[in-house]
Order: sequence, then C-alpha cells, then structure tokens
Amino acid sequence: MQNPAINTQEIRIETTPLDHFDQKLSALMPAHCITQIRERLAEGNMPQSDEQLAQLLVNICVEESMGRQSTPPLWGPALPSHPSPTLPAAGEDFEVTFLLDRMPELVLPEFSALTIRKPTRTIGEEMVEKELDSQCLEAGTHSAHEEPLETSDRFTCSVTITNPEDGSVEANFPALSGRIPAPGDPLLLDGIPFPELDQQLRGRVKGDSVSTDLVIPRQILGGSLGRSPHTVTLELVETERTVPASIEAVVERFGSPSASVLRKQIRTSLETRFEFEQAMFMTEDLFHQILESLDYTPPKRVVHALLQSQATGMAKAIREQGGSDQDVQAALERERPSAEAKAVDMLRRRAVTGVLRTRLSIGLHEQNVQDRIRQLAAIQNKRPEELRKELVDAGLITNITEQVMEQKITQVALTEATLVEVSADSLE
Repeated sequence: MQNPAINTQEIRIETTPLDHFDQKLSALMPAHCITQIRERLAEGNMPQSDEQLAQLLVNICVEESMGRQSTPPLWGPALPSHPSPTLPAAGEDFEVTFLLDRMPELVLPEFSALTIRKPTRTIGEEMVEKELDSQCLEAGTHSAHEEPLETSDRFTCSVTITNPEDGSVEANFPALSGRIPAPGDPLLLDGIPFPELDQQLRGRVKGDSVSTDLVIPRQILGGSLGRSPHTVTLELVETERTVPASIEAVVERFGSPSASVLRKQIRTSLETRFEFEQAMFMTEDLFHQILESLDYTPPKRVVHALLQSQATGMAKAIREQGGSDQDVQAALERERPSAEAKAVDMLRRRAVTGVLRTRLSIGLHEQNVQDRIRQLAAIQNKRPEELRKELVDAGLITNITEQVMEQKITQVALTEATLVEVSADSLE
C-alpha cells in the first residue's frame, strides 16, 4: 500500500493530564475511516476477523496519538485489557481510551557542576603473579573439607541482607561462592568484594553462621541499599580444600605456548577488567549525584508493571531450581516490604537515562549492545553467543541496553565534568 488508507489527522484525540507526568488519552476514529480501511484491506486481499480489525484500529489510534506528542514517552502506552476494544457496528465511530506518559521535565544538574572520580591502578608483576596463583587454585583439585577455613579454602554460602531497624529482608542469595583470601586481601563473593567478612569467616567450619553490620557493595541491587549499614548473615553450606595445579598445567589449560606468554595474557586480561570496572564506577558516581536530589516519582501503573514482571521472573527462577509454590510464596513475602521502594529507585534511574538520551540526542545501535556483550563475555570467560543466550533466557537483555546507554551518557558527562583521579585501592 503506497498511500495511507486514511488521513490520520481525522482521528480526534482528547487528553486528560494525570499525576506523575501520566495522561489519559481518548482517540476517536470516524466511521468513514473504518470503511476506508476495510476497503483497502479488501483490495489487498487481506481479510481480517472483527477481533483482528479492532486491534488494527487500536494500533493506528495509539501510533497516531504517540506521533502527536512533542516528546517521546518514557514508558509507553497502557491499553485496556478488560474488556478489550471491540469493532463498532457499521456506520459508528471507533473509540479507544488508554494511558500514555509524558516525558518528565526533570531538573537535572549541569555536568559542568559535577565532579566524577576516576579510579586508577597500575597492573604490576605482583598482581599478575597473584592472578596466576588464583588460576592455579581454580584449576586445582578440590575436595570436601570440614576443618576450619584457612587461606585458599573454597566455600559456598547463603547470604541474607536485612534492615537492622525493622529486620525486614532486603535480599537473599542462596548460593554464593568464595575463597578465603590471603591476609590483607578482600574476600570476594561471586566476584563482589566483602572485605569485612574475611576475619569473620577465617577459622569457621561448614554449618557455621556469622552475622555483621556493614555497608553493602554497590554491585548488590544496583546500589539501591545506599550507604547505611545493613545486617549481613552468612551461613557456610559447603567447604572445600584445594590442591593447586602446577603452572605448566595452567599453561596447557589455556593453550598458551609458554608461561611468559600466559603472564602477558593475564596482564592484558587484568587491564581489560579494570578498565571495565573503572568505567562502571564512573557511571555509578555520575548517576548517584544526579539521583541524589532528583524530584521525580514514576506513574503508579509503571511501578506496578515492574513489580509484576519481577515477581514473575523470581517465581520462574525458583521453580527452575526445583523450588515449590510454597518457596515462591515465601520469597515473594520476603521481598514485598522493600520491593516497591527498590522498583521506584530503578525506574527513577531509567527516567534519568531516558530524559538525558533525548536531551543529548544519543543514538543506540544493535552493534553497541553486541560490543557490550562481547566485553562482558571476555571478562567472564564465556563465548559471546553463549552469554547472549543466557541474558535473553533470563530476560536481562534490556539491562544490557540500559548499561550501554548509561555508558554513552557518562562519556558525554566526562567531557564537561571535573575529573579527579583517585587510587582504586582507596575506594575498596
């Protein structure tokens, strides 16, 4: 169809502003437009059922309504589901009512008024040797060991984070893995540093439980728990002792021609990983400053939709791990007290990203997403296609898109903000 079937300017749209930059739209398509659409479909030999035609009319009305907005919406339309719009009788107009948010008029600080910290670190020989030792441990022989934990022992633990004021559960991780570090090094749980837990765990045995108050790392729940201390309770589920593999075995494992070449590869890998962490830190530093004084609350319908999506995802993950309906219900009950506040924080950040993307005219291409996945895959020692499938299956591919856009915004901010270099070690 080279020419439009109807003149969409004939669709009448009434707008009623609502709270939180939301609005109710009523779009009315005149009866003669419906006739024109029917005739065009007949000419193209594209028969439609009444239900299909009604959906087509909805799509045309919503698309036209969005096209008339001065700025694109952040969250998109919310269409009625009960009852669904139906096709009117012959000679009658078609009308559909739906919700569509307006781009919020956020008051954001100028980038030139901000100071962004840039972590710095020199990857020296000592770090390379330490990473090589770590690779020898990971490639070694692991056996169950129920004696007190010592340096290099490996363990699996459950971690519960609670609010010390009311005891409500903020997060629960049933199986995180770690290894007792050398004295002075931070303890890592699934790669996230918890330096305060080192002395708490050293000398403990399988089945022991430890509890302490500490500031939760920003990598947990996107930093939504802030900088106030929370109670972390950790229970040792499994403990293992490792006999490290030889350097020659690790060289063979990685397919390197020699130990010296492997050391160069390790140095490059450490530098790449640090550059990634450096960029992530600067992005978090930027968005923390922007969100600190942000006056914006997302529409309730958007918060509700996110909560529903998160609950569905949590239930799916629990069932895939063999959990029962009772396990699902218990998990949802644990999350309920703080779920809405966390959802609002996440949506506020997405709103900032959406507004800045529009104001700065930043584009996003599929290649940007692919590059990000390749970067993450290299850090996690996975194939890009393998990682992408995992992200898609877990419904997390949108998170990658958001990370890419935040990174692009940070790159613009860095051209205007004051940049201060700080030692990465001072931030741990």
